[in-house]
Amino acid sequence: MKSAIFSLLSALTFCAGTNACAGTFCSFEPDRQAPAWYGEAQTAVLFGVNNRFGYVLAPQMVSVMYDPAFESWAEGFAFGITAMAQPVVNGPETFLGGGAFAIRYDFTRFSASPKIRPYITTRLGCGGIDASGVRDGQAQDFVFILQAEAGVGFEIGGGWEAKVGVLYQHVSNAGLSEPELLNTGLDSVGPFIALRWNW
Repeated sequence: MKSAIFSLLSALTFCAGTNACAGTFCSFEPDRQAPAWYGEAQTAVLFGVNNRFGYVLAPQMVSVMYDPAFESWAEGFAFGITAMAQPVVNGPETFLGGGAFAIRYDFTRFSASPKIRPYITTRLGCGGIDASGVRDGQAQDFVFILQAEAGVGFEIGGGWEAKVGVLYQHVSNAGLSEPELLNTGLDSVGPFIALRWNW
């Protein structure tokens, strides 16, 4: 009889412990991130592809991002704006500048470490370039700018994060210069480094 009672008490204790650990106090899931703003400074070197001029651009960008801390499937999304200045190191033009809206997705919840943040970003905006008007160059000053990047952020302490990755950029006037001048889009790709700081 004593053995049966002891077995019953042990079973009840185990069940109670299991139920408790299924609750909030024994959960091993990390606390959800609160909504937050952060800034980012980025520099890159982009090399033109499929263009006879061998374009080389040196984008310098500053972004302000907002992470609303979505739950469920939308967790990881952030939104913001980017200002950019891009000297044309090689090519018939000399300078490209503009701004863009940005959407980012962090894969932090899939990362093996909370200090490592894989992510992707896409930007869509517009700007101006000192168009040369020559064949295979840019046909007009007003252009649209599309960017896509993939990178990894590494937490370095104090709310700072260092990032490295690859940036793709497409610049085009979307045919607004035609039929007078042929719209020659400029595709370029290259590495970037960035520094993020949390507010």
